[in-house]
Amino acid sequence: MLICCLMAGVAAAFDYGSRRIPNRLMLGMLVWGVVHAGLKDSFRGILMFLGITVLTVLVLFPLYSVGKVGAGDVKLVALCCGFLGKGCVVYFLFVMLSIAALLALLKLLKYGRSRGTGVCMAGPVFLSLLLHMGGIY
Repeated sequence: MLICCLMAGVAAAFDYGSRRIPNRLMLGMLVWGVVHAGLKDSFRGILMFLGITVLTVLVLFPLYSVGKVGAGDVKLVALCCGFLGKGCVVYFLFVMLSIAALLALLKLLKYGRSRGTGVCMAGPVFLSLLLHMGGIY
């Protein structure tokens, strides 16, 4: 989980710096997730990791297709859900989206509607993972 959190932190740095999350970072996260799941729970763990990841992509795809989140955000969230496992996915998504909504509200209050829209989602993903690792949920 620590590696996932560190990679999400790196993704957040890229996202805030360039508004892009490198595919190489996501590929590294995918490979590490498969290896970690395989070491932890053999073939069943790999299937669970990949299944949760794919299901999360399918759930978030409509948000991507209407332009509300970027492809890198979808990949990052899906991979983090794969790392967390089925027991924490709903909590993770709720906390992450709550943090994103709060940041969007603060941005709206500070800049109004004239400033560019959107929130870098990697930041809320990283913060949500930190809260999970800290035992908050």
